[in-house]
Amino acid sequence: MKKLIAGLFAAILTTAGLVAVSSAPAQAACQKGYACVKTSTKVSSNGSIRRGQRATITITLSAKGNIAPKGTYTVRFVGAGAGAKQTIKVSRAGKFTARSGVAKRKGKIRAIVSFKGAKYVGNSSGGAKINVRR
Repeated sequence: MKKLIAGLFAAILTTAGLVAVSSAPAQAACQKGYACVKTSTKVSSNGSIRRGQRATITITLSAKGNIAPKGTYTVRFVGAGAGAKQTIKVSRAGKFTARSGVAKRKGKIRAIVSFKGAKYVGNSSGGAKINVRR
């Protein structure tokens, strides 16, 4: 009840031009270190390759809402002698590609993808497997 009366009193004085009332400024940033924007990472591959070829993966980044997520992708390729590590700086949602090293032997290549978001953008990760044939 006290707040209601104080609010009415402030409104009357402000309308009359006798007093200026200020409120706390709006906070655009997240509080307590929580990530504001959730992101998702989907990884797709060409399924299988022959020995002596490079695997190609497509990374799809999407963010909740209409914000352009900024951050860095770290892509690691492990297995079949095709090890490689790449970093991709991202400043928008969309599709990105990465290529492994040359597959030296038969087996499987695992692509491990992790996205580290910039300030107020969440992290996400994904992965894919590529078969290496003879």
